[in-house]
Amino acid sequence: MGVFKFIITFFTFLLTFNYTEADVGFQVAGANENRTDFYILENSQDLLIQNARRDDLSQLKLSISGLKIVKFDQYDLEKGTWNMKLSDGSQFDVLLTESLSAITYQIRWHGPGPRELCVHYEQNNATWYSAYQSLSPHWPMDFNRILATEAFNTLLNFTLDEKKEDYYLILEHLFINTNGFAVYLDHKQPLFLKRNSSNGDALLCFSTQIVAPYVNHTDPLERFYPDLQMHLFVANDIRQLTNFVLQHSTLIPKPSKTPDESTFRYPTFSIYNSKPTQKDVLNFANEIEKHGFPNKSEILINDYVLEKSHELDFSKSDFPGNIFFKKRKTVLNIFLFVDAKAMIETLHKKGFRVGVGVKPYLDNAPNNTAGFFLKSTVDHKLTNLIDFTNPEAQTWYEYMLRKLHFEYGVDSFQLSPLSIHKNLNFSSKEVQNYPGLYSTKYIETVSRLGNKVISEIGYRTQNEPIFVKMSYLVKDKASFSTLLQSLIPNALSLSIAGYSYFIPYQIGGFNSSVKPSTELYIRWVQAVTFMPSMHFFHAPWSYNNETVTKITKTFVDLHIKHAWTLIHLSQTRALVGWPVIRPMWYLDPNDKATYAIADQFMVGDDLLVAPVLAEGVRERSVYLPKGIWVDQHGREFIGNIRITVKVPLEELAFFTRGRL
Repeated sequence: MGVFKFIITFFTFLLTFNYTEADVGFQVAGANENRTDFYILENSQDLLIQNARRDDLSQLKLSISGLKIVKFDQYDLEKGTWNMKLSDGSQFDVLLTESLSAITYQIRWHGPGPRELCVHYEQNNATWYSAYQSLSPHWPMDFNRILATEAFNTLLNFTLDEKKEDYYLILEHLFINTNGFAVYLDHKQPLFLKRNSSNGDALLCFSTQIVAPYVNHTDPLERFYPDLQMHLFVANDIRQLTNFVLQHSTLIPKPSKTPDESTFRYPTFSIYNSKPTQKDVLNFANEIEKHGFPNKSEILINDYVLEKSHELDFSKSDFPGNIFFKKRKTVLNIFLFVDAKAMIETLHKKGFRVGVGVKPYLDNAPNNTAGFFLKSTVDHKLTNLIDFTNPEAQTWYEYMLRKLHFEYGVDSFQLSPLSIHKNLNFSSKEVQNYPGLYSTKYIETVSRLGNKVISEIGYRTQNEPIFVKMSYLVKDKASFSTLLQSLIPNALSLSIAGYSYFIPYQIGGFNSSVKPSTELYIRWVQAVTFMPSMHFFHAPWSYNNETVTKITKTFVDLHIKHAWTLIHLSQTRALVGWPVIRPMWYLDPNDKATYAIADQFMVGDDLLVAPVLAEGVRERSVYLPKGIWVDQHGREFIGNIRITVKVPLEELAFFTRGRL
């Protein structure tokens, strides 16, 4: 019987769900009883994968846009490798591998010309989730959303229009569904994403073509082809699938260790004055202590930037990378700090940590460092963006930051995001072809300084022991309500993308001139209490309201009390891949009632958090999955039930797992 499992059988095959006998062109059977079956439909454009590991035999349908399969060969039966020729002469290859946890289909579509492969992501009542930060997130994905074709990377020149754009500054090319399927796109390809529909069928389309922001090389020796490479993973359920992708697929970088524990434990307070004086900073520290917040907190000088680089001179030396600072004057003094070193020493003696914000560019860069800066490929003019693909430029930038650490005592660095508006001449051919990797090089450079780094951008950097920070555009007070609603969907998306070490939206927003209402501010504090870190942009005492400060301190203390749980789960993430902040379905992947829950989350498997995310709300519905759950007042509930709880302004609804 095993011999018959190894042949391509051309016959009509009755499928369980959406396809009849007439629909199937031929079946490609697997190598054993457990292997997923792979079908080509009669129109020679659609491929169907059936999940034989599930009793419901769920399916995933793919469509090859505009082309047909004209030839099919199975040339390595033992390895599960198939080769198909398409009507434009391009090649469509499939490699099937199998493990105890999952089955992997590795697809490579190669040859000249652009190509597009679409996933029918509304099929079989599957619920899908994306793995990127979004300006307008939906958890789960919204099948009705239509988006035009856009470059699928973090260097897009964002218009910050949530109606036109989906993904934002932290991104992984991963989509998973509740029927045990995951789609992963390789990062080394000129990739575009489109969300569309065909005759009412929701499509998630991936294409490759060499157009902006990807460079079309004129030199034949440098030219590369827009291969489309995709991995499809098939597992028994979505939890098993998530764990496999994060830990065993080898495609998502795995962390080797965790970030600085202090950032998990204690809050960060931003001083957002564009040019704070030494007196401003010291007074701010006094305010933190005065209002009873921990002096082990971090003070972040938000607007620090290496912007006065014309004050620095460079010459040849024995320093690695042949860069040397001839002048000892540092750019910290531009903030009117009388004595920056003494100021930081004073803060350290009080117990505070000090962080500064840095950017991937310098203003007024001296001509003799031109080799460290990127040029436009159009007009060949020098830009102020540092070429992090140049090893010497990386070493130089790292040295500037180490100088601030060792000479002045700066504890941590926060990386600002970047957006490229033109084609640039990178030193690395790999980054030239795939410019999204520029942000990866930027993060890798600063991460050399250790685990006290925060980045507002994330791409292929899940392995770095740093925090990524969620950001958002706040235009006016009305934006705060939308922002708070998007907090948990984005947090869950980052978790399944492998970014467990994240800082949620900084409390109070991103605009020094606009603040949320006192009620939304308090609900914001509560919503992030059990997330990995708390970062304040607007300090609670800025409201001149004792109630705001008192309630905020209560929840900061609660975060500190539970910090060890977050640290332990983060260490577990590094060891076995399990996310820290988890979707509700992670606890019971077969509980369909959890699939669309976007306003509560799990911390590990034993703590359920259900914050209020809107003004004027004093009670809310909470879904409790199977098991025994105990609320913050000690009341016990039996799970698999939806309950309504009272949540006055000073309370956060959360539940810990009870014991039998």
